[in-house]
Amino acid sequence: MARVDYLDDPNAPAANSVVPSVTVVIRDDQGRILLIHKIDNDLWALPGGGHDAGERITDTAVREVKEETGLDVEVVRLVGTSTNPHHVMPYDDGEVRQQFSLGFEGRWMGGTPHEDGTETKAVRWVDPGDLDGLNIHPSMRLRIDHALDASRTAPFPRLSCGKTFIGPLNRFFEDRRCPDPRAVHRVLPRVPRQDFGDALIEGQSFAIRTCRQIGCDQSV
Repeated sequence: MARVDYLDDPNAPAANSVVPSVTVVIRDDQGRILLIHKIDNDLWALPGGGHDAGERITDTAVREVKEETGLDVEVVRLVGTSTNPHHVMPYDDGEVRQQFSLGFEGRWMGGTPHEDGTETKAVRWVDPGDLDGLNIHPSMRLRIDHALDASRTAPFPRLSCGKTFIGPLNRFFEDRRCPDPRAVHRVLPRVPRQDFGDALIEGQSFAIRTCRQIGCDQSV
């Protein structure tokens, strides 16, 4: 089924479905990331898909990677959650799905990467430095950036309220009013670490002020 992604678009149709889903980051021994070229929206993305009844969510991750790429993987860790209610995906059968995705890291255990011809038209190992040259949805790119952040010791929550926060725990939330959800991530590293503060509320206040500097107008 063909689909279109709407992110923070006031003209987006209302969601009528929520389907738990997964994405999986897999890296080879050269540090490259496995990406798929999707047939339904013609974008590059992490492998993944919807959760089926009777599965554990980690079973979903293993199955979807196998189906879309031919690789056998084991799940290593939870990278983060993506539940922005302002990201919806209408399909040509009338379903309008609200984003609800869990991002995992997987370890390559076997198999040779190949497209399946149904959901994927290409499968490629991509150097992180080459990501900007591919057509990747901003929400998907954020998940990839989270997985590549070596400083993280816990998953990235992304709050449905869309607030932005970075602080001593290095959490990063996408703000749905920012013109580019990665802009905050580019601004913050240039600020001295001590300015983040030592408490959650201080971190929240700092990040929201930073986001407003690049065009956010959402209050706490």
